[in-house]
Amino acid sequence: MKLSKRLLRLIIFLALSIFSIGLILYLTANRETLKALTSIKGTYLFILAGIWLFAITMDASAIMFFVSGTDEKIRLWNAYKAAAIRIFFNLVTPFSAGGQPVMIYTLSKERIPGGKASSIVIMKLISLAAFNLLGGITAFVFFHEYISDIAALNTAFFIAGIVLFFIITSLIVVLMNPHLIIPFIEKLGIFLHRLKVIKDVKVFHKKVIKEARHARKSFRQYFGHGFGFFLAGTLSSGLMYFAELLMLWIILRGFGVELQFIEGITLSALLFFLLGFMPTPGSAGLGEAIFIVIFAGTVPKYLLGVAVLVWRLFHRYLSGIGGAFFSAGYFTRIIVRDSD
Repeated sequence: MKLSKRLLRLIIFLALSIFSIGLILYLTANRETLKALTSIKGTYLFILAGIWLFAITMDASAIMFFVSGTDEKIRLWNAYKAAAIRIFFNLVTPFSAGGQPVMIYTLSKERIPGGKASSIVIMKLISLAAFNLLGGITAFVFFHEYISDIAALNTAFFIAGIVLFFIITSLIVVLMNPHLIIPFIEKLGIFLHRLKVIKDVKVFHKKVIKEARHARKSFRQYFGHGFGFFLAGTLSSGLMYFAELLMLWIILRGFGVELQFIEGITLSALLFFLLGFMPTPGSAGLGEAIFIVIFAGTVPKYLLGVAVLVWRLFHRYLSGIGGAFFSAGYFTRIIVRDSD
């Protein structure tokens, strides 16, 4: 039995995460680390669990509202599953890019047409990316002194901002003008035909172009009779984003770090702004490194490792575990396949 690419990426992600967090713990942990772990109050863990549940609920709610904006329906529980599956596949793919295509497939299993599913996923991505961009720029402009002495990080923020703005703009342009991607679709069809993934190239072209038109129509609905659902979905994405920022500040406060609320939120915004551009699966390894760079001047050295571990657990691992469980029913053939 051979490992599939997705299972291999999962192993890489776990290996990088374990290695990077283990290395940080090795270099930073001491007796004070153990004391901090044993002294953390259960109240903080309870609050963290509540924030995590609120964040995943807002994620699922955003999906449900954006689905309703296209005149389709999805149950909240199924929206929870779609959100968790997206997080899981983001964790095991480079640049956290795998979750969106898989989520389109997941929504199609809920009898939502492919074109509408595409517009739903893209709108969800745009809304969250917009908050990420706004939060990152706001934090960078008003709290620039925290990173002003790190030239490489300044450059990284500048490049990331340009790239994220370009991605958002490109997604909107493609939704409004699906004919722009027809040449790409034609080449993709030929490529997939050569790989024997599809049988008839012409049928593939017609189907994809049809779904692209549905996607454009669905996108326009958000600014018509579906505008209320668009606002509700966008607000839910914003609340999810804020909950994730708040989560990191609560973790640090739970370890006794005297960090002001505004400072903690803005440093978290700077961190999240860069995470989506990490090429490793789930930003494993590099994400921890960015965390250290941003928080090294604020968090005591002996707490860096455990802070990263707890943050990763509540920010992504818990949801990712749920996504892996739900994926078993949907994607068994994707995760593991038998060799001849």
